[in-house]
Order: sequence, then C-alpha cells, then structure tokens
Amino acid sequence: MFRIRTRTLLTGLLLLAVAPLAICGPNTLPPRTLRVALFPYVPDKVGFFAQVKNSFEHNHPDILLDIVDLSANYYDESSPGAITNTDADILEVDSVFLEDLVAAGRIQALASSVVPSAALFAPVARGAMNVDGRTYSIPHWLCTNYLFIARQDTLAKARSFDEIVNAIPESHADDHGLLIDLEGKGTLGELYLDALLDRDRTLEKASAHLTLSTYDNEVGRVLTDVRKMCDKTYCRSTQLSNDEDSYPRLFAHRHGRALIGYSERLYYIERENRTACKKDECLAGNTITAIAPPLARSGARSFAWVDGFTVANSCTGQCLADAEVFIREVASADAVKSTLLPADGQVPRYLMPAMASLYTDPALLRAAPLYKDLYPVVKEALAIRGLHLNSNLRDIGKKLDNDVLAD
Repeated sequence: MFRIRTRTLLTGLLLLAVAPLAICGPNTLPPRTLRVALFPYVPDKVGFFAQVKNSFEHNHPDILLDIVDLSANYYDESSPGAITNTDADILEVDSVFLEDLVAAGRIQALASSVVPSAALFAPVARGAMNVDGRTYSIPHWLCTNYLFIARQDTLAKARSFDEIVNAIPESHADDHGLLIDLEGKGTLGELYLDALLDRDRTLEKASAHLTLSTYDNEVGRVLTDVRKMCDKTYCRSTQLSNDEDSYPRLFAHRHGRALIGYSERLYYIERENRTACKKDECLAGNTITAIAPPLARSGARSFAWVDGFTVANSCTGQCLADAEVFIREVASADAVKSTLLPADGQVPRYLMPAMASLYTDPALLRAAPLYKDLYPVVKEALAIRGLHLNSNLRDIGKKLDNDVLAD
C-alpha cells in the first residue's frame, strides 16, 4: 500500500512539473508578425483593412497581420511614408513604381509556386507582373479614369474630345458642366498622361514627352480646355479635392452633366443615394453608364495603373513563407470577391479586380451591375510603368498646378 501511494504521489508531482512546459509549448508561442502595406486608396478603407486582417488571422492564428497605412504619403517619394520607402514585408505596389523598386533592389522575384497563371488576369494586368522575364508582382486591382454620364445622355456616345467640347462648351449653363478634380500634382500628372496617350496611342511614343524638360504644350492646352468645361466653383477647389466623395456627391445631386474619375466614384454615388437623397432626387447607379474619357481628337486610348502584391528583399526564411501564404490567399479570386461583395445594407466598393473571371461572376454582377460597363474600358488598356515615371509625372503635374491651370 505504501509503495502504491508513493508511486501515485510521484506521478502527480511529475505531472505538475511538466504542466508548465505544456503551457509554454509551441502551440502558445506568440504569433509571428507580417507587415503588409496595402494599397490605401479604397472606399471604406478602415472596413476594408479590417476585413483583410480578420479573415487572414482567422485562417492563420499563428500570424499577426500588421497593416501599414500609407494613405498620407503613398506617392510622395521624399517621404518615409511612401510605398518606395516603407519597411513592410509585403508591398502592394502601383505599377508606376514597379521598375523603380526592382532597379533599387527593394523587391524580390517571386517563386513559381506563388505565381498564378497569367491567363487568370485581365490582359492589362498581365503587363504589370514581370520585369526582365521575372515575376515580381501579383495583380490585385486595376485603376483607370472613366467618364460617367446619365445613361440616356448623348455624351454616352462621345468618341472624341471635340464631341465633348461641343456638348459642354465654355458657355454651358450652371450645373451642366464637367466635374473633375484639377488640383494637385499627382492628379494633374495623371491627366496629362491620359491626354498624351489618347493622342500618341502608345507608351513608347508618349515617352518622348514624359519629363519636365520634354513637357508638351499641346497636351497642356487640352487640360486648359477641360477646365473651361467646369462650372466656375468646381474643379480647382482644394476643399473639394481633399474630400474623396465631394465630386461624386455633386454628380449624384445633378450638379454636373458628366464626371471624370476612377470606378470607385460609383461607391460614393450609391452611398449618397441611400443616405442623403430623397426619392428621385438623385442620379441612381442604375441610370449611369461609363466610357473612356476621350481627351484627343483621335479618341481615348485607355491605360491603367495595376496594383499588385510584391515582397521586400529583406523578407526571407519564415517571413517569405508567410508572405507567400498571404499573397496566395488574399490575391485569390474568392478573397477578392469577398471584399467586393457588399455586406447587408452597404454599397459595392466598385474597385476593379485584376482577375478576369470576376467580371462575369453572377453574384458580383447582381450586387454591382455596372461592372459590365466598366470592364470593356480597362480590359485591353495599357499597363503604365517605367523608371522614374511617378516622379516625372508629379513634376509635370506641379507645373500644370502652379502655372498652366493657376488662376
């Protein structure tokens, strides 16, 4: 009896001694941190970031996702908060920076195991994956300018800049002008490129006029003519420019005949309809269509910025393995679709996915039917990329902002 009781006591003591080791075992190690700089200019950014974080951490409790918000200075290469300078492990990079980051050795070529078939992506997205035959970026979003008009408006058939000028002359009636943001070096540099590509048709030809020293005055005059289509109180307003939903709200309330901007403008138009418009007071989303804005006599030549996931060169070993898991999951068609389908009572974000299949997805089209108008504009667009292109366009935009379009 004594031996049995002693044995039982010793067994109990051993269990107590081992228990703390189990409590501190490998299953309870603190999660690894993965720093991700998501592209920040998305509708309902806070909700979007939370959705990505919660979904990924739910599937991977051993990884803590630290989302870096670069919305203050994403494109400002002189800032520590620019996408070119941040120390995140995964960088969601606008294609305008892709070649700069490769040349600087900031990002690494991706393993074939993490690269989906290029055939899954819209043709324009494929043009922003590779540099010198190696894949550096997995496309996520597409961005291009649209001209939004009421579906029955004759402007919906406009195919040249002259047709727009004739429809919206400088002497147009109040609240029947063009709504477009003509403030800021980033925005104006992009519009310069838009007009230049409409005229020159290829990025190779346009490249002759993509530095401050090769600035094209003819293209500058196009943007001067664009300004003449605006109502006097709009377009060159810092207050409106700083408020992402201002121009869509004005358009929803019929304070303009047409609106130029990204596809996400539709999110703000629809939100305004649901939250601030009386019955039949505003332009509803199903009464609007979108075309490529033709800023040359030859018509529009659509282009797109392609936002894709890249991995920093400093991310190796376990970090790289975690980064590959993140990219495979978050860039997948199912994950992208989940961020585009609105929750109950919400409106669709109308971000443009890089995955081609999503533009024919029945559930997504039911929730966001205007994708059928948006996709043809961007499908065969030019993917914008090139060394120092961002800084060159911002220099040109600064000239337009301070000199050409200044009051």
